[in-house]
Amino acid sequence: MKNFQAESFTYKAIIDASPDPVFLCISEQMTLSYANEAILKTCGKISEVMCKSFLEALPELKISPLINCY
Repeated sequence: MKNFQAESFTYKAIIDASPDPVFLCISEQMTLSYANEAILKTCGKISEVMCKSFLEALPELKISPLINCY
């Protein structure tokens, strides 16, 4: 468990340090479980989108052709 916590901290530090928008989705519903500050600024959203499905957090993507890839 200790190794998992260390790896988790390392990945979180890398994601947080990235100037690029990065987010992590889990489950088939693509629930947003983590996002760095860059994506929160890019999308004009703040932390209230966490724990929502991807499309609940970003409903404007429903009309995007990219969403059909998932």
